[in-house]
Amino acid sequence: MDGKLNAALLRQLENAASALLGEHYDKLVAQRTRGLDSKHPPTNPHRLVDSIRRVTASRHNLEAGNGLIDAEAIVEVRTLLVLAERWRRDPIWPQLQNSLRDPNQYVHTVLLLTAHHLWSADGNVVGLKRADGTKRMFDLSMQVQGHSVAAELKAPLKLRCGGKPPLTPLAAKHVVFEAIRNAGTGEDGQLSPDKCGILIIGGLSLRQLDLDRLAYGAETLFRARTLSHIGAIQILSIGVNIYDPGPVGEHGVLMVSGSSLQTRFGIRFIRNPRYLGFVQLTPTPLTLAQQLMISSSREIDLPDQPSFRRFR
Repeated sequence: MDGKLNAALLRQLENAASALLGEHYDKLVAQRTRGLDSKHPPTNPHRLVDSIRRVTASRHNLEAGNGLIDAEAIVEVRTLLVLAERWRRDPIWPQLQNSLRDPNQYVHTVLLLTAHHLWSADGNVVGLKRADGTKRMFDLSMQVQGHSVAAELKAPLKLRCGGKPPLTPLAAKHVVFEAIRNAGTGEDGQLSPDKCGILIIGGLSLRQLDLDRLAYGAETLFRARTLSHIGAIQILSIGVNIYDPGPVGEHGVLMVSGSSLQTRFGIRFIRNPRYLGFVQLTPTPLTLAQQLMISSSREIDLPDQPSFRRFR
């Protein structure tokens, strides 16, 4: 999305994303509107529907000659569409599409597709596991030298609000400990001891500080518990890099000529020093270009502008 952000592109994103939800979209928008008007709005609204409406609000601003946009929503929707395109002809696509329609599963699904993309891009053979309804199943299977590694992804509610407010060290530790507990590291669990495993903890628009504190929470977990079949914990976030923006203030980000948006993947990989498994997974080091991109972009605390949040 380099230098090409305009109203026409945002309309394309709106149409393509709403098409993923199909006939359910209008009903979900109506539910969102009722939630906005309610004295007791839902605690877990459908994030994709909200993001699509924020993209629409951004388009209206651009059409009116106002460059104020919701950068996080635009990048999140575009990233989902790029990731989903890979699966449209795969037998698992109907299951994935159904999960996008569920507010409780949407964030997990988009982060799962992100994890698959990143591990595959590093040269690993990665497969999504289809739930058969008979037992708890891990999310990803990675093949390394003829052996299989199970990867389970958790997307805690606390990590779905863009790191606002920032995680405290204690809260980050609690998120990690709760994620490993929910992942099922005992017999018949998703990461049972009969298979080498990795836990992936995902969130949206997490700050670098949040990633660091979650990573420290993972280090603390490995010091506190003997999980010899868990090779590592990966912290993963989808965020946005904004290049050459206009003013950033209480009303949002103003895009000017030359401004551009890119997806930013926040990653931390914490190895378990007590790991006894024979399968070693090593993410490919960042390329020099990626290192330069990260070091040259500054982290911006994006305000949640009310006109985007309440757009009908």
